[in-house]
Amino acid sequence: MGNMYNLISTATHLQQQNNFAGQLADNDVRKRCTIPPLQASLLQPNHTASFNQNLIHMQMPFTTKTSKPLTGLNKWLICLTMLTLAIVLPFSKALSQANLYSWATSTGVSLETISSPTVVSTVTSGTVDDGSNLVSPAGFTFVYNQISYTQFTVGTNGYVQMGNTSNTSILSTLSTAAINGVFVFGRDGNLNNVNAGSLTHGTASGGKYVFQFVKFCGASGGGTSAAIVADVQVVLWGTTSASPGKIEIIWSASLGTPATSGAMGIVDIGNTFVNGTDGNKVTATNPTAWPVSGTRYTFTPPPPCAAPVDQATG
Repeated sequence: MGNMYNLISTATHLQQQNNFAGQLADNDVRKRCTIPPLQASLLQPNHTASFNQNLIHMQMPFTTKTSKPLTGLNKWLICLTMLTLAIVLPFSKALSQANLYSWATSTGVSLETISSPTVVSTVTSGTVDDGSNLVSPAGFTFVYNQISYTQFTVGTNGYVQMGNTSNTSILSTLSTAAINGVFVFGRDGNLNNVNAGSLTHGTASGGKYVFQFVKFCGASGGGTSAAIVADVQVVLWGTTSASPGKIEIIWSASLGTPATSGAMGIVDIGNTFVNGTDGNKVTATNPTAWPVSGTRYTFTPPPPCAAPVDQATG
């Protein structure tokens, strides 16, 4: 019976200690209250403390000189909650949200002129079938989903990935790509260097950087071909341009029909996307033919969030 009383008093004492700990958020209470240390004997299963002694501990876990309501604690919790929401929600929404970009298309557009083109006819990772090259443009910064990038991975399978991650994967569906990137025609492609194919890149006027797939191959099984090819550019508008963060896919001359369809558009690591052919943000539909020469697809980021402004209170 004694053990029963001891357990009850111990549990009550612990609960009161925990409840009181929360009250310490109020500075006035912190200054006026003292908490006795938890008696180690109360944690011993075979202690012999009397019921009356435990009752004293149970009834007087602390002493206080004030009965001030804990309004400060409530205000503190409300402010903390509002501050957390103000910081976390915009930040989480800003990241990994390719589907916040607007989409537009136009025709009769010429390729951008690359000032001093770098012609790459080999790869540093993988093979000319499934390979990639890392490009680090000097002095160029591009913001994608509010993250700044100064390095880009250009793959032989038809996409430009943000960052310096070497990627040789065959990614042919926007909704499952799980990368931050731009797809011109994601499929099992080929550098096609045996037919003068290349990954050419360089700056363009107005603070832009251009990646051009020259004679990008649409042959079956990642093979090479001189008869199923297309020229297409990815244009990134840098931080010094008139429209920072804007992305363009511009199509030029092509031959033949690709053996398989390819993914086209923009995507983020969370698999939200904007389909290239129609701007759809729910269903990704791969084109089965090369787009007409002169077709341009434009993806424009949302305007940056404005800082919150204090509102007058009555």
